[in-house]
Amino acid sequence: MTDEELKELILPYLVEGGLVEDPPTEDQSRVLSGCVPLVKQRLRVLSEAPELVRFLYRGAGEYGPEDLVPKRLDRERTESALMETLALLESFDAHTDEQNEQRFRDLAARLEIKLGDLLMPLRVALTGSRVSLPLFESIGLVGADEARRRVERALEIIGKE
Repeated sequence: MTDEELKELILPYLVEGGLVEDPPTEDQSRVLSGCVPLVKQRLRVLSEAPELVRFLYRGAGEYGPEDLVPKRLDRERTESALMETLALLESFDAHTDEQNEQRFRDLAARLEIKLGDLLMPLRVALTGSRVSLPLFESIGLVGADEARRRVERALEIIGKE
């Protein structure tokens, strides 16, 4: 089915879940249109849609410091890596997804950590989960400024331990 058809089928579930208004606002509709191609590959049944996209409308939700720390890093290195991602998010919108991926790969190499260990804390900060829709596209949907706010919140959470 087309993205527009899937959007129309998902919409009632998002309304029922309290994520969007009926009818959706212009901004809610823009985000929904942007996320449909991303959820298309992950969606098994329509009722899963609200949980997959909740972070786009309601923020990352609750998580603890332990959720942010990858197995191969400690709290201090994770906190440092998150701080470094803030600088990349400042100019995120000026780059393509491919360019941003390379920028994050370069940062991981400079920090001498695996790319996954750099991106996992960012994913949790952005979505509240270690598993989510594609990361760079998700940042594009929430916006770089909101992504920065979520990383700053994650830094507060990880710094409390």
